[in-house]
Amino acid sequence: DTLDSMRRTAHTFHSVQPGRPIVFAFNKIDLSRRPDGADIGAALIDEFAGPVVRTNAATGEAVRSLFRQLGQRVVDVGA
Repeated sequence: DTLDSMRRTAHTFHSVQPGRPIVFAFNKIDLSRRPDGADIGAALIDEFAGPVVRTNAATGEAVRSLFRQLGQRVVDVGA
């Protein structure tokens, strides 16, 4: 359900702001490890060409990386 919601939101964003960068954040990475090793963000990366960053807001893990990547993408496209 979450991935479907993210996909719909990304489509809406791109329809309103075409060409703007997008970065997908998967929070609570300590709780979301899939035992089969499947990459749940791969379809979003393929569809929207936006990176997926796995974060943990409680510990701060990868939060800076998330904002750095989004900031760099904004600079790259001049948005």
